Amino acid sequence: MPFITQGKTNWKFLLIVIILAVIVGGGALWYSRRPEQPYQPVEIKKTESVIKDETADWKVYRNDEYGFEMKYPEELLSTEPLQPKMKSIDCDYANFANKCPFVPIEGFTGSEEEAIRQGFAKTERLVINGKPFCLQTMVEGAAGTTYVTYNYTTVRDKKCLVLSFAVPYPNCSNYLPISNPEIQKAYDQCKTENEITKPETINQMLSTFRFIEPGDGTCPFLSYEEVIQILNSGKVKSIFQFHDLRLSMILKDDRCISTKQQVVDDILQKIEECGDLCKDVIFGTE
Repeated sequence: MPFITQGKTNWKFLLIVIILAVIVGGGALWYSRRPEQPYQPVEIKKTESVIKDETADWKVYRNDEYGFEMKYPEELLSTEPLQPKMKSIDCDYANFANKCPFVPIEGFTGSEEEAIRQGFAKTERLVINGKPFCLQTMVEGAAGTTYVTYNYTTVRDKKCLVLSFAVPYPNCSNYLPISNPEIQKAYDQCKTENEITKPETINQMLSTFRFIEPGDGTCPFLSYEEVIQILNSGKVKSIFQFHDLRLSMILKDDRCISTKQQVVDDILQKIEECGDLCKDVIFGTE
């Protein structure tokens, strides 16, 4: 729209220009005089990842004879047959990193190669919580139930220690078809037992496995003289003696202590000298 047309002023166009100039000018003036706002960086909130420890409520299984402990779900080790068995075997411990030792099979007189060829056992290498294990699995079947023995082997003090679990896996299909509430209950129990004893659960137990070291905070390490004083007070329930002269003791309040004697079997003499206060002390040795 031209400002001057045929010698006349276009007042309408001029008015629009003036209004626009006022708006732009006022905006520029406000922007230049606005209060300064401090810079606020955008906060990026990190999503917190909470990993639930499924073993937090598990009980602790402790074996003072071989000096180890681990956690377990209460229902798994509720009966004696399911409780782990520990033994020491001769093996090429120096070559453990390269070759898994063969755990002898009760009633089988053949070689390791024959046992594997005949399907009696299979071996695999595992690292659980940073600790190397060799797992030898043996499978048997009887009366509709599969029996699996898991032998977990590791090395300690130039020995191969084998932790064994003998686990039954009943065939739950034997309860089908379900015809009454009793059969339903038995079927549900069967499924639950198979779930509890699955290999993943046992591996999770092994992830909490640890050897008990003298003075590691679990069993306070005391001097031999201090331990003898406690023994003579009648507070000791059991004593286990290791080949390296270590002693692990369980007190009558279920606390544990450890020490080291200078001469093998010296603790036996101390128990005898203690008299009636120590007559019920349970003693074991490697």
